[in-house]
Amino acid sequence: MTHSSIVRRIIALFALMFFLTPPLAAEAQKRGRTDGRPGSHIGAGGYDHAGFHRYSLELQFGADLTVEQADNPPLSLGGAFSVWGDDWVRVDISGHYLMAAERLVILAGPRFQTGHWPVSLSAGLKAGPMWVDRGTPYFAVSPQIGLEMLLGDKLLLGVGWAIDIPFGVPSSQPGGSQRPYMNLGFRF
Repeated sequence: MTHSSIVRRIIALFALMFFLTPPLAAEAQKRGRTDGRPGSHIGAGGYDHAGFHRYSLELQFGADLTVEQADNPPLSLGGAFSVWGDDWVRVDISGHYLMAAERLVILAGPRFQTGHWPVSLSAGLKAGPMWVDRGTPYFAVSPQIGLEMLLGDKLLLGVGWAIDIPFGVPSSQPGGSQRPYMNLGFRF
């Protein structure tokens, strides 16, 4: 095969692509089917997510690394309710009981994450009251990081790490706590 025949074939290929591309693009521009209510534009590249679930409930369980030697097991058990603004942001309201330290923590705040493809990374900052030894509540903040997987479009599985930092706790009480945890959730 000579050099000139190769050049002719390349030119013919480009010409074929040039003449076929506009009709194929016009076919792709035709209106697709919609799966949503009239005017919602779901399924046609519109404004809403088809099947987007705005709320989720999670069960969270893990360790409590606050107290080294305690009568109770070093476990934490809790749950969270989340309102999803989109796949990358949500607002959580969560409650946890730390058994070894006998603490109840109720926190609320945003969590930002990458999209679920199929795993997402998340980071958030929550704040709220923390009851130490069933006594006076103290204000606490809790930076959190996590890794989640969305199975199907409703089931969430993940792991995370939270550090609860109370303010104003007397020196006789243990300070902050660290909580590595797993979560199992359901979006609805």
